Amino acid sequence: MSLKSLKNFASQIASCIPLNGSNMLIKSIPLVMSLIVATADTYEEYKADEQFERLELRLQKVEADVETFKEKLAELDETDKQYISHTVTDILQSYGVEVYPMRREFLANMLIHDIKAFNNDDFDAYESQLIQKVFNRVADVDILMLGLFNKTYGDGSERMNKILDDLQSRFESECKDLGTRVKIKSVIEDCLSNQLFEQKLVEKDGTHPSSLSAAEDNKALEISSLGNSLLSYVGNLSLIKSDEDK
Repeated sequence: MSLKSLKNFASQIASCIPLNGSNMLIKSIPLVMSLIVATADTYEEYKADEQFERLELRLQKVEADVETFKEKLAELDETDKQYISHTVTDILQSYGVEVYPMRREFLANMLIHDIKAFNNDDFDAYESQLIQKVFNRVADVDILMLGLFNKTYGDGSERMNKILDDLQSRFESECKDLGTRVKIKSVIEDCLSNQLFEQKLVEKDGTHPSSLSAAEDNKALEISSLGNSLLSYVGNLSLIKSDEDK
């Protein structure tokens, strides 16, 4: 379906749905609207705000994927359709009420990740719901730290006593709006408590010690499997601002 056809479709839908906001807003977000309809949700549950227009622009770039998603979703039986739809509508509803542009950008990436995964028969509803729960309890700066660590050190382990100053200076340089107000050690501790990082004990030669009674400078840090999964969903936006933020 072309964008013009989708706009006509959205206009028809909008005339049937009672709204607090402007019908012109609905006409301006046909892809978002069609996803809401495809997942059997109602627009009444969403905040009628211009922030959906940013999501519409993101979805326009993957319009073919959105169309494939809706077609495949329609072919499922009702039970499976509800199971898939639930995870998508959770993201849409979170996006609709989210205040901060950076978190909306993360949510948009999560939505597109799920759409593409479903199209490729690689969708894991349980994992998606788990990632949403993790996302809801962690701060933006935790996600930015994961992205910065991944960008700087990749998948390897790095000694704690060697990376703190390095990460602090990199964070201050690449995230000027937050850098000087963020203490990296506290962020890492929060990431550890949320199981986004793992600590390992290593000897000076890099091998793992036989005893757990190691000194502080023998602790090494690496991104956990949960941390890597979160990055794969939010798009690994390490310190990259969206157009909405600029």
